[in-house]
Amino acid sequence: MPLFRFCFALALGLSLVSSASAQLPSAYDLRSVATPLGNVAWVSDIQDQGTAEDCWTFASALAMDSSLLMQGVLPTGSTAPAPMVSSWHLSVANGNPNQIIPGQAFGSNSNWGGFEYMALGYVTRGSGLWTIPGNYNPATHVTTLGGGPVSNAANPANVFPSVISNYDGNDNDFVPNPLTPLLPPTNQPTAWRATKVSILDQGFSTNVALPTPTGTESIGGSSYHTYSYTLGAADPQVQAVKEAILANGAVTTSMNAQYSAFVSVQNPTGSLVPYSVNYVNPKTATGYSDHEVAIIGWNDNYTITSGGNTTTGAWLVQNSWGTNYWNGTNADPNDGTFWAAYDDAVIGRSGVASFQMASMDKYTQTVLQNELGPMEYAGNFEVIGGVGYNFVGSPTGMAPIEASSVRSILTPTTNTRLGALGLATQIANVEVNASIYEWNPGTQTLGSLLTSATFTNDSIGFFLGELPESLILNGGQSYAVQLAYSQGGSPILGAAPMTIGGSGINGYLTVNAGLSYCLNPTTGQWEDLDSLSFTAFSGSGPNAKGGILFLKGYGTVPEPTSLALVGMAAAALCGRQLLRRRRTA
Repeated sequence: MPLFRFCFALALGLSLVSSASAQLPSAYDLRSVATPLGNVAWVSDIQDQGTAEDCWTFASALAMDSSLLMQGVLPTGSTAPAPMVSSWHLSVANGNPNQIIPGQAFGSNSNWGGFEYMALGYVTRGSGLWTIPGNYNPATHVTTLGGGPVSNAANPANVFPSVISNYDGNDNDFVPNPLTPLLPPTNQPTAWRATKVSILDQGFSTNVALPTPTGTESIGGSSYHTYSYTLGAADPQVQAVKEAILANGAVTTSMNAQYSAFVSVQNPTGSLVPYSVNYVNPKTATGYSDHEVAIIGWNDNYTITSGGNTTTGAWLVQNSWGTNYWNGTNADPNDGTFWAAYDDAVIGRSGVASFQMASMDKYTQTVLQNELGPMEYAGNFEVIGGVGYNFVGSPTGMAPIEASSVRSILTPTTNTRLGALGLATQIANVEVNASIYEWNPGTQTLGSLLTSATFTNDSIGFFLGELPESLILNGGQSYAVQLAYSQGGSPILGAAPMTIGGSGINGYLTVNAGLSYCLNPTTGQWEDLDSLSFTAFSGSGPNAKGGILFLKGYGTVPEPTSLALVGMAAAALCGRQLLRRRRTA
């Protein structure tokens, strides 16, 4: 199968997207997409996470791979290629202190799991070695982290180590102690950039609404709402996920692995075809999740029978457990995928993220940067989860701020050329007007308006907005990026995403003054967000102080530069309650 790249893949992808809302195909499989050049694979091959609790990094990297293959940035052929986006680098360099694998025997204090919004923060960070603000003991605290994403092809150390994927917990198996020799270099050039990351969880903000709860159920000592999903292929959430797959490739999703059964569907005797596997969730009607995988296709006519009940319509899901771990044994060969019903309460409904990736193109690495986030837990809990909370969760993993206008102060260390802003919204279909002014730190007043642009984000999550023309910023000069959020022409509160307590790294990190402000809608005064405190739960602790606006800047060729870390802060001025985190294995 000859290789092909951007033009054809992009044209075909656009044709699929344009027809998606009119008529979604009844079956689709990213492993074999029909094109005029034959069937091609727009998804990378199966990986094995072993006993590492890194499922979220494998699912996220797979989704990024899929987008790059679909856009023609990576060459594709008739079979699934080797994974290119490094899940290993994402695992150990994302910046969450609970994610850093320490120099101890594997399994004694390894990764705790993660979330799709942590992948969002990682993929938009940019290259280089990012120094975490503060004076910390390097023996006990995380002091630096890497940019991302990086390529498996660029360095063999980026590939997930086979010694870990083959480790089954047996004391006779050898795992290096310490693991330091296996860690990939932190300071690497970013291989690709994200132009959009959409969070599609059902029930979040302006996403597809949840049905009426049918009751509650207790799992692990916590109470969860229960729901009933019976619409099959006609379900609006199912249709939204399908459209995202047609547009950008595989999407991530949470699931219940702990409370589930994988049932092998026996093939005819002598068949060389691997067994098919159906996923049956006995806790179907809950929002609890403990595993992250990727949806790579669907079939509206596939049936799954369990307990005498048959449902029609299923997702094709790719896992990261290799090809031999099914039905509780290592005996059943499989292709590493399984089928899950559309009516599952978690798969395709929670932890759903769609990554739109691109080459670096005309952009340099990230040159303006908020202080690292989102890195920690800030109330990102599945809306279909907890019972009895006032706060329904933050889709991007950051707290919303109850102001329609916010301001971030940027001070580049050297002259640089700013070409685009990386922003995020907590609400879909939001307009963001960005105005960049000169700033006088002494008087805290705006100077001349340098440029402005208005962007629209049609989904919750991250997006890249290009400025009308690149703007030259002078080293040592301070600038104010002022963002005004609106919907339907009216100012809207709660759309700006903020990371609580600085970046949430190393516990109770506070925020410096003079970096971030919001316009108080009650008093009409601009307030420095370093003064705000959080008493509800956050990853930064029960008394986190201030926060950071999710704001990034992207430089254009030919003038890449280095800027000082900048930031903004976050708080819920209306006192929204933050929930306890969920953990994904």
